[in-house]
Amino acid sequence: MREFFRKLPQIRGFPWLVLAAAVGVVLLLFSDGAPVGDGNLSYSELLEHRIAQMTDTLPGVEDVSVLVTLEQDSGSSFSAYGGNGKEQHRIVGVAVTCVGGSDARIRLEILHMLCAAFDLSADRVWIGGKEPPHEP
Repeated sequence: MREFFRKLPQIRGFPWLVLAAAVGVVLLLFSDGAPVGDGNLSYSELLEHRIAQMTDTLPGVEDVSVLVTLEQDSGSSFSAYGGNGKEQHRIVGVAVTCVGGSDARIRLEILHMLCAAFDLSADRVWIGGKEPPHEP
């Protein structure tokens, strides 16, 4: 074993190996252990992202924003931007704004999609329009 450690500095690229190991240790010490990417999103944020992706695929729809409201254990609701982390994963409401959302046909398509996908009644879904971005 001593011979291994004695020959280690003679290995080509040894300084880079030491630097990479040090960076790895620092990253491990300062990371919170949370997954990166979609795994770091809360359930409501993941739903919002997926609803926005689904809605954005519809013809005539652009620039989608989504807010999902979930039910808490106590039965009261909170938005995706609040709450205490005790999500029951039951959707109580969805709000969607998008360019094209002022068109009645598009609103109806979005409404049918959300009601079918999440077993929501129509009164739990709100859809509104946005102005298209102005190009300079």
